[in-house]
Order: sequence, then C-alpha cells, then structure tokens
Amino acid sequence: MKALGSDLIVETYAFLDNGSHISFCSEELAAQLGLSGHPTSLTLTTTVSEESESSSRVVSLQVMDLEEENAVELPCVFTRPKLPVAVENGAQQEDVNR
Repeated sequence: MKALGSDLIVETYAFLDNGSHISFCSEELAAQLGLSGHPTSLTLTTTVSEESESSSRVVSLQVMDLEEENAVELPCVFTRPKLPVAVENGAQQEDVNR
C-alpha cells in the first residue's frame, strides 16, 4: 500500500470487498505511511453491539499488487486501532483457483 501522492510503499495484506460500503486500515499502517488524515467520529453497528461511537481519522490510500502493475485508489479510508482479522483468514491458493 502507499499513500496517495507519495512514493512510500508498505507491503501488507489487503482484503478488497466490492460489497463493502466503507474501508478501514490500522492506525499502525497509517503511521507507517506517514498519514495523519483528518479526525472524525464513527458510529459502528456490529452483530455484537449497536451504534458504538469511536474516534477515527480519514486517510487516502492506494492498494496495489506486489508487481505494482495493478492499483486501486481508496480516497476515503477510516483508521482503527486494531482490525479483527488474521493472516489465517486470508484466501488459500485452492480458494483462488476455484
């Protein structure tokens, strides 16, 4: 990933879901990319809690493949202290092949 308008790149995992309405990244990734963004507050509803308010920052990112040939711009990404995902949740090669 890289910050829009910057040459700084951080290699990380990304999960792109065209069914999602908003995008998130960790505060750690935003800091590694030197992004400060502008502060905002979010109201999140999950299966566990309804309308939980949280502070966040809005940043802009660009996601690209390892060869840097294909890129997707994400102009409105909300930061979160921690994202509840793990590498083990990623697609395995057999999933991709199907």
